[in-house]
Formats: sequence, C-alpha cells, structure tokens
Amino acid sequence: MNDITLALLESVIGLVFAIGGAILIPLLQKFLAGKIGADKTNRLLTLAQTVVNMAEQQLGSGGGDQKKELALAALQGFADRDNLKLDPASMHAAVEAAVLQLKASKASEPPPVAAQEVK
Repeated sequence: MNDITLALLESVIGLVFAIGGAILIPLLQKFLAGKIGADKTNRLLTLAQTVVNMAEQQLGSGGGDQKKELALAALQGFADRDNLKLDPASMHAAVEAAVLQLKASKASEPPPVAAQEVK
C-alpha cells in the first residue's frame, strides 16, 4: 500500500472513531446517569478514563480483552475505595465510554513524525 493510500485510510478510520465516539459517548453517559445518578456517573467516568489510560500504558496496543479486564479490575478497586456501589453493566459501560473517548482523541491527533523526516 502506498503512503497516500495509507494516510487516507488512517484518516477515514480516525473519522469513523471520532463520529462513533461523538454519538455513543453521550448515549452511554445518559444510560449511566439514569442507572446511578449524575454525580456517580461523573465520578465513574473520570475513574474509567484513568484506568483505561493506565491499561493502555501498561499493555500498549492490541490485547483488547486483557486491557478491558485490567481496566475493570482497577475500576472495581477504585469504586470500592470510594464506596461506589456499581453493577457490572455500569462498569462495562463506563469502560467502553472511556475507550471510545481514547480512540477518538487518538484519531484526532496528527500522526507521529518519523525520525528521518525531522531535519
């Protein structure tokens, strides 16, 4: 695949994640707010972003199921610490929202410049 085709493909994939995230994240937030209330939802989503970023840093790209399990376990630990009583569906929804947000933010970042391109 040539460089132009690859760059175009990366842009299209990034756009799909950005649009998908823009649509799904508010729906997941509304779902959570209806189940556990707005205050708990805000706290849960903040914790979910933290644990998803942590899983991404620890395990890198790939390994989605392993990262999800790590994020859910860490989220459960934070929820227990903060005395947040959460059902598994709420925790899964929060992690999915955080993953979508992470993918959307990565999609909007410019691609890294290769070392040989820097002058």
